[in-house]
Amino acid sequence: MKRFFVLKQAIVLFVSVLTATTLCANEVCYEIVEYDQDADRFTLKSFGEAPSGSSAEFYSEYGATTGNRYNQIPRNKSAAFYLDGWQGCIINSITFNMCSNNSKGALAITVTAGSVEIFKMPATDFNDENWYGEWVSKDLGIYVDVTKAMSLNYEIQTDEEVEILIKGGTQEGSVYINRIAIDYTPVAATTESPMGYQYTKLDKNSTFEEGDMVIIYRSGYAAGNIDTSVTNPYMDVYGVANTSNVYKPELMYFTLGKEGDAWTFTNQYNQKLGAKTEKHLVWDTDNTSWNITLTYNGAEITNTNAGCGTIRYNTPTGSYARFSNYTSNTLPLPFLYKRVKQNEPTQATAIQLNATKKSLTLCQDTAVLKVAFTPKTTTDQRIVWEVSDESVATVRNGIVRPISKGTATVYARTTDGSNLEANCTIEVTECESALEVVEVTPPFYIENETLHFNLPKEQLVEIFTANGQLVASEKRKGAFQIALKTGVYIVRIAYQSIKITI
Repeated sequence: MKRFFVLKQAIVLFVSVLTATTLCANEVCYEIVEYDQDADRFTLKSFGEAPSGSSAEFYSEYGATTGNRYNQIPRNKSAAFYLDGWQGCIINSITFNMCSNNSKGALAITVTAGSVEIFKMPATDFNDENWYGEWVSKDLGIYVDVTKAMSLNYEIQTDEEVEILIKGGTQEGSVYINRIAIDYTPVAATTESPMGYQYTKLDKNSTFEEGDMVIIYRSGYAAGNIDTSVTNPYMDVYGVANTSNVYKPELMYFTLGKEGDAWTFTNQYNQKLGAKTEKHLVWDTDNTSWNITLTYNGAEITNTNAGCGTIRYNTPTGSYARFSNYTSNTLPLPFLYKRVKQNEPTQATAIQLNATKKSLTLCQDTAVLKVAFTPKTTTDQRIVWEVSDESVATVRNGIVRPISKGTATVYARTTDGSNLEANCTIEVTECESALEVVEVTPPFYIENETLHFNLPKEQLVEIFTANGQLVASEKRKGAFQIALKTGVYIVRIAYQSIKITI
């Protein structure tokens, strides 16, 4: 399967051990915000708390499309999230935020850590209770949280990469995935915000000091790990389009140190950048001290051993860009960019629903409430929904379903700590064609956790859980059965509803 970056085997992730005696579950969310066709890479917006030094990437077989289809997973196609650097963490549960372009279809999930399969669910219909219960079409303009209780409780071992594979079923219908949220316990790892850092360019008039953290950067690329698979090892490069938002764990983030009048570059894995000979960079050995002179044309990072040359940026014909050490002065110098601070989440200052009042009849299937955030750049745009009277209407992910005649209030609340709330009054009235409604009691009876029906004419039968999750929807006539688990349900036949207990 295609991957966008590989952390070289020579790099070892060093994880700090927590000193706290009590550990709480953390959550990190990765939202797919765009697909860069030129770079052949998906961009993720992350928030929450992630294991220190960890990384995530998303890959889809159907990625090379345009418009709003970049996050589409058609039937018989697959997509996957890859998690690196999660050693020592216990993954507790995973939540997907999705929608579909069809009311039918299926989705399969497999979670593996290294060679260990820790969860597997075969292709399961979208309207199965293991998922949302009724798949939501993208025509509604919303994504919904589709949660499967995974109860993984698996501690990620050293060198294990986590793969979360999402595969479409064989039936017609595509999935559109918006984000993935991972609830985990950081057993043996510190955590940090996965949001980007701000870097500023050091020019001739800039100053720097011991302890500053820098990246080596030129022409939209920053230096990565040393490629030891070539005869003359050099530092790979990774695209950094915006130096005010840098969060790529595969980059080399160097901390400046002092050795007399010279400087050292120590990366996030506690390795010192050194040079063996010209065009031959190494870690921790040979010549690890460098002189730094800032110029308007870049930073002269020259090894204290003159024979090892100066770090320069090279884009050789027929090959790919790299940073290496040269005695020649014809190649451009890199720039040093110093880390200023980490970006902070943008918190909501106000939220507003697309309606403050909705009038529904029992004939209508749904009403969709959407939230507008101020500012639009709010980082965490997740909402907790609640309804004052679930016997009148239910709500999930903003989708309101009328249950019986009456009035209820739907509340939308932020989850980013801003404690904001908006509400909408829902008034449910009888259907105009109520005279044509069938009598509910005669057409079915309960026996052995099974509903037995005998409908005189074709009718739509819908069964909801007490919190509004649709578990069955059939348009049938005559005698048929629907088996249910123990619980409380709302049975709707045509336009009338009745509460039952199994």
